[in-house]
Amino acid sequence: MSCCDGITEMDKSCTSCALLGTLDVLDDILQRMIQGPHKNIRWQYLTVQNLIDLLHRKNEQINTLKLDRLNLERSLLVRARHLDAFK
Repeated sequence: MSCCDGITEMDKSCTSCALLGTLDVLDDILQRMIQGPHKNIRWQYLTVQNLIDLLHRKNEQINTLKLDRLNLERSLLVRARHLDAFK
């Protein structure tokens, strides 16, 4: 696919090609490439690397929840011991 318009000596590209950079759609595409896919996008549209990143985030979230539960259980046991000692 090539450009159909002529290029002047001063320009590096024709006016039609230069105007492509001003389109909002292209700006959105470039932002998506930089930021990555939306967090609620369907799995079918994710790349393999996006799926791997999603899996790592899920595993980090699970580990954080497990640690929070463990800390909560520990503090509840300490409080139960203190209540038994008080009685």
